[in-house]
Amino acid sequence: MANKKKLEIRRQGVEAQNTWRKENSDAKLDVLKLPEQERAEYERYQDNLHYRASMVHSSYYLGKKEGKGEGRAEGEQQKAVEIANNLIDVLDDETIAEKTGLSVEKIARIREEQLR
Repeated sequence: MANKKKLEIRRQGVEAQNTWRKENSDAKLDVLKLPEQERAEYERYQDNLHYRASMVHSSYYLGKKEGKGEGRAEGEQQKAVEIANNLIDVLDDETIAEKTGLSVEKIARIREEQLR
């Protein structure tokens, strides 16, 4: 009976477990002493926790990688605009567009902004 209670406390989450541990610091869950069905439930619960943690970890690093890619693209775009600004008074719009990868329309807008 006590093992069922401990198993239920585990299912309630970390805060409930921590509270229970503080109140019952001498008690331990002995998984090997659980009946076979309860042990299987406990192992499924543990597997589920590991799976969730893995999904969070994977999602975090995928998001981080995606964010770095977006940041890199933004940085490249800013650098191209900076180069275009420096070449406006030296080259024509088509040449600047070719060298920076920006559109001719974007170069024309940059030129207009500099003239203001």
